Amino acid sequence: MRFSPRLDPIVVWAVRRMDVEGMSIADIWRAAGSRAVASGLARPGYHSILRLVLDERRRRIERRNA
Repeated sequence: MRFSPRLDPIVVWAVRRMDVEGMSIADIWRAAGSRAVASGLARPGYHSILRLVLDERRRRIERRNA
């Protein structure tokens, strides 16, 4: 069984920044994949980006409501 590689910090930072801009998760995934490949990194899987974006959105909501 193959697993996705761990997300590089550069990709994580880019995803968090794109999510603030109000992009859809699919658009974030496509842009993050392009950025990763351009940086010589493995293209992240959709599920990895989905989990990161949902976690980030949940964290932002919890901070706002705290």
